[in-house]
Amino acid sequence: MGVGAKEVYENEVIKELQEGFVLLVYDLPYYDKDRFLKSWYDWATGRLRSLGYPVQYSVVLLPENRVKEALETVEAIKRKLEWNGNQHLVQYVNIRIIRFSTKSVEDAKALLDLFKESLKETLKYAKEEALKRLREGGDYEKTRKYLQKIVRKLQRQDALRLLQRDPELRQLYASLRVLQAGY
Repeated sequence: MGVGAKEVYENEVIKELQEGFVLLVYDLPYYDKDRFLKSWYDWATGRLRSLGYPVQYSVVLLPENRVKEALETVEAIKRKLEWNGNQHLVQYVNIRIIRFSTKSVEDAKALLDLFKESLKETLKYAKEEALKRLREGGDYEKTRKYLQKIVRKLQRQDALRLLQRDPELRQLYASLRVLQAGY
């Protein structure tokens, strides 16, 4: 018996997971009374979370090959604070990168399952939300923009290209793209 496409993709992803991932842990200053700082905070956390898989609030898991991009993002976050006259807050931007590797194949599979489940839940929620909006007579253009935002976010976060490689995720993703394209 031959190895199926799903097993091949999973073995490739497991290998990638075992080659190295990093945790990006961030702590940023937040002031809800200052419009610029609130906007900056939302922008900064969005940029950081889009580097990989958010596994917890202020913790993102990303492949080791994206560390350079992460460091560039950190510098951009600090520069934006400085450009807007908030140099004194740069010292409170605390972003750490922790390198690690999985100890066993089982660990890597558990991590893969975590990513897949997270993506699946996000895709299902976005689809259900879009259909609900349309059933309730919501503006199609607003719903389409909502889906575009979700699709872009998921594409940026999907460091392992699971949306393309996993059959179940690919099917859910395709259904979102169809909804986004219209009837």
